[in-house]
Amino acid sequence: MAKVKSPAQQEASSNARDSFKWLRQVAADHTLTPSCLHVAVNLQEWFGKSNQPKDTCFRSHENLAHDCGVSITGARKLVRQLVERGHLILLSQGNGRGRATTYRMALNDGERDDIGNTFSDEKGEPQLHVSEGKGATT
Repeated sequence: MAKVKSPAQQEASSNARDSFKWLRQVAADHTLTPSCLHVAVNLQEWFGKSNQPKDTCFRSHENLAHDCGVSITGARKLVRQLVERGHLILLSQGNGRGRATTYRMALNDGERDDIGNTFSDEKGEPQLHVSEGKGATT
């Protein structure tokens, strides 16, 4: 007899599944450097922490640089690559005064309308769509 999962267990399974999908997506992007993957793994650990939605995190470039063993400028460049390649969505820019930058993971498999799917235009270029759900900015 199959065990019925509680809503909390189903949510935890969904979060883990989405995190691994996102990491596989980033790892499969061969245009990114290994350092970008290191940054993605670090960010993934912070998604859903500190009362953030499960697909959102905030991390200062300083802390990210320290955790990944790169300079602050290097951390900014690596995050920018993840944003430019459609793996991260920048929700709000930190101002360096105790306010970290807020990011949302972008799953590009078309399975998650609530965090931002990638749709292709007529040239096959990815087009990112971000819903205006909880945590989104306009």
